[in-house]
Amino acid sequence: MNISSQDKIVTLKSRHQINNVLKRGFKISTQFGPIFFPKGKKNDDSKVCKIAILLSKKVGNAVHRNYVKRIFKEYIRKHPATFKKYGRAVLIYNFKGSVNFHAMEKELNGKLKRI
Repeated sequence: MNISSQDKIVTLKSRHQINNVLKRGFKISTQFGPIFFPKGKKNDDSKVCKIAILLSKKVGNAVHRNYVKRIFKEYIRKHPATFKKYGRAVLIYNFKGSVNFHAMEKELNGKLKRI
């Protein structure tokens, strides 16, 4: 696959943007934590998907936290249709056990196919 044709994933860095999605968006509960999407569809057709992954230091060490971020971003790369509709997503990860990509993919596919 041509890398330039892939959708770009950008991190939501502004506290204002994250709080806007959390307060005005809708929530989907998963085993790993809630995922928030803004209400309504996005207006532009850009290839940019903005996400924020919020993890506390109680979840694990830095290696584990970075692993969770990597597998969630990989899920977005493999399943861009859901996230392109809304343009933004915020995952609040609060699962204390170990996780792998296939477990997260199975859980998110089951929950996100309804939206």
